[in-house]
Amino acid sequence: MAFNITTINVRSIKTEIRAQSVLSFLERFNSDVFLLQECGLPFLSSYRKWEDKWQHGPSIWSGSNFNKNDGVAILIKTPHVVVRGSTVVDREPVCPVRGLAIGEPTTVWRNVAHPALLNRHRDLSWMVAHEILPVRAVMHSRGMARTSACPRPGCGQEESVRHLLWECRAARDLWKEVGPLISPCLPAGEDLTPQLVLYGVGRRPIPPKAFTKLWPTLTCLKAALWSSRNLLVAKQVNTTPRQWPW
Repeated sequence: MAFNITTINVRSIKTEIRAQSVLSFLERFNSDVFLLQECGLPFLSSYRKWEDKWQHGPSIWSGSNFNKNDGVAILIKTPHVVVRGSTVVDREPVCPVRGLAIGEPTTVWRNVAHPALLNRHRDLSWMVAHEILPVRAVMHSRGMARTSACPRPGCGQEESVRHLLWECRAARDLWKEVGPLISPCLPAGEDLTPQLVLYGVGRRPIPPKAFTKLWPTLTCLKAALWSSRNLLVAKQVNTTPRQWPW
């Protein structure tokens, strides 16, 4: 039996308005099966919200917490196609986060894609969580740098992601400088820790409203550290925290 299949790049149907608009548009086509790409949906245990919007037959949805453009869907518009089993097709295991002492990796990856972050800050957070930010230790391990030493004058320690953003003297100076500005966003008794700075995971739960203010601030500061380090490496310009591009 032949079927008419239509494939379309929907460029995200994450919002209610966008989803309804795209699905209403597809209703006009005389196709048996619709294949949707780049749905922009996160990985969920249930996609009932989107299933209910497609009223012409069964639908299969997927999503991902690793790439905001991921997620595909199959929409059925003919009784000749039978879907068996669960409609949750993305059972992708959560990638572990090396060095995460407390909290769940799921929380880290959710923070990486936090809607309050700019796209470039999501990219930075993703590389930090995967420990693939191209610092010297990473590049040296791949034969792409002559040394793994930190380029900051007088440092000499191995430049890992954690070193760059937390352990280096330049990083410590930065967190000391901005500490009074960040403290009001932290729960009582919570301090800045490597896990909070790198992954957004604290020892105590942070209310969503406070975290929405805190996490973009921390990520912006990490971006400033990374930018100042690259300025030093590329142009030999050494700057202080007060001179960094916030």
